[in-house]
Amino acid sequence: MKKNRPNYGINTEETSYAILGDNNLRRVFDDCFDIMLSSCYNDNTKSSRYFSKMNDDNTSAYYVHQKDIELQLDNIYAATVDMDRFLVGFTGIGKTTLLKNHFKIINANPFIDNNKTLVAYISVYSDDINNTTELNKVFAGFLQSIYLLLKKHIDFDLSNDQNATDFYNFIDNYKSRLLNNNDMFDKKKKTPQQALKSLSQRKAVQFYSLLIKYLVEKINNIEPTINQIFFVFDDIESQRKEVHVPFISKALNIVACLRMIDDRNFNVKSIISLRNYTFRYHQARQAKAKRSYSDEAILKTTIPKMRDIFEKRFQVYYDNSDVKKTISDEKTWLSAKETLESVVSNIADFGEMISSLAHYDISHSLKLFLQVLTNRRWFAPNEYYYQGAFGQLKSSDYMSQKERIFKALMYGENEIYVDNEDSLIPNILAVHEEENSGTELLSLFVLEYMFTLQRHKEITLYGQSKIKGNELRDNIKNILNFSSEKVDKLEKTIKKLYEQEYLLHSVFEPECNNISEERETYRQYDGDFGLYLSIRGNKVLDMLSRDSLLFEVLRDDIDTDLKDNNVPSSQMNQTSKLIYLISYCSKLFEIEKEYISYANKELYFKNFNNSFIIIRLLKGIHNTNHYFYKNEDDDSLLVKAELTKLYTKILAYANILQQQTPEKLNIDISFIIDFLKKQGI
Repeated sequence: MKKNRPNYGINTEETSYAILGDNNLRRVFDDCFDIMLSSCYNDNTKSSRYFSKMNDDNTSAYYVHQKDIELQLDNIYAATVDMDRFLVGFTGIGKTTLLKNHFKIINANPFIDNNKTLVAYISVYSDDINNTTELNKVFAGFLQSIYLLLKKHIDFDLSNDQNATDFYNFIDNYKSRLLNNNDMFDKKKKTPQQALKSLSQRKAVQFYSLLIKYLVEKINNIEPTINQIFFVFDDIESQRKEVHVPFISKALNIVACLRMIDDRNFNVKSIISLRNYTFRYHQARQAKAKRSYSDEAILKTTIPKMRDIFEKRFQVYYDNSDVKKTISDEKTWLSAKETLESVVSNIADFGEMISSLAHYDISHSLKLFLQVLTNRRWFAPNEYYYQGAFGQLKSSDYMSQKERIFKALMYGENEIYVDNEDSLIPNILAVHEEENSGTELLSLFVLEYMFTLQRHKEITLYGQSKIKGNELRDNIKNILNFSSEKVDKLEKTIKKLYEQEYLLHSVFEPECNNISEERETYRQYDGDFGLYLSIRGNKVLDMLSRDSLLFEVLRDDIDTDLKDNNVPSSQMNQTSKLIYLISYCSKLFEIEKEYISYANKELYFKNFNNSFIIIRLLKGIHNTNHYFYKNEDDDSLLVKAELTKLYTKILAYANILQQQTPEKLNIDISFIIDFLKKQGI
């Protein structure tokens, strides 16, 4: 039977999806929100003046501390041995902000802090590097700035013949230990000064690395001034991918040059900030050389609370003198600010949900937070708004119920959810191709299997422990006893979940088996990838269990032949929605029974969270029913009757399976049994 794909009488392809809504909060604070949504307040940009204020401790005024990862950085800083670490995290998770503020890096200039640490920070964010030659020039300039800092602490000039001779002898004495030692000195250059000048032009990075080492030794021999050199290498991904690996290699080469003598009187440490895929590619190179840096990764897995990020940036913006000049009525503005603070406080708990769905990308999370805050249709329906005229701000106008906030997040200013490629939560339950009928549960099988592995600590976030894509496919295939046709559909499902970022590729495993000469970074799914369940994957599974809100929204984009399938969720009352979802789960249960009939039943329940695959959806419905219907009325009795019908069917089937299967099956349907007991069944 052809299914009734909902279209609700609108062309979903033309449905616009603006980031911000148009409520009164948007009207009053529009300038600030617009800047928050852009990158124009980054360093050295026109609007950065709004956020350039510094605290007394030399951190940015909008910086929010993260004690857990700051402690890890402190331990590296305080260590009495050489150390290299990679700070690894998702795009936009705040690695640069963390490093610059924690180590009090106000600008790119090197400095010696109160603990006798020379802190040297390099960011190539503002550069335009096309090749390794240009990269070498950037690094040479970086090292030269350190050299100029050191010159202030000692009377040293290479134009002096004695200084040049001493430094020449230093290099000549240890050149056998140096990397890339071929033709260290040009034999045609007769004097030390000529030889050094030639070396500084031919091998600038190596030259200045050695010069820094030489000067630090000399300075410390006079008066101990520098206990350690602390390098922070950052913002590699702002450049073309062709220079990512050379950047890492050059950074590590500098560190190696400074460490070449064992009896030096200072330590050398480095932190290289990398996005996941660059670290992974670096891992591939190390694997070819039989080396591994897996233990040297600091994983940034969280961001500060979204409320704290918003409030800090908002306050810094409005503390700016340029902004305050634009405030004509301070009393009205303070009243509006008080309303905004109240509204933000009311939705603060949803910041964590928003952030986890966005993989802790601060910029993306902030956009979603502002999308809710400025939404008019769902979040601020009580505002006065008529023919372009707005009323006074009142916190009571904003509907801070969970359902309202969630709809503002999922629908924006529209009435329905449409699963586009860039949607916030791609619909794992939707199957739009007729030939894929019967595969509605495949995504849940994959995600539940991964969740079980994670629960048993067989896979971990970022993929220190992981499972290969092909192994994942084969394991589920063996559990369900799939035919080759269904295996192909299962493989497509895993690939789709990877593309939708429910599953991600381990950062501790090479991107591809064969590293090409062009040093390309491959980001397309491959069955040899080690996979883990992403932050989004974990959050969506949790949301489906907590209540039926997400399920209600996703039904707008699910093909079924059920009654009322062409009615949007937003236009149905709660009872109608729950009855629809229960009916849909009943259909899914029939599909699941078909899978179970062919499956290895012991493995089935062991690997799919000790229960039926639809139980997660039913738990959400069950919890919503409990929340909405505290007292018995006609609506509650209708829902209860439908639940009782389905629960009775599930319990009866569970009992049949227990009787038919020699092995003892561990089927957890305790909430169903408790519900039925209360009904006297």
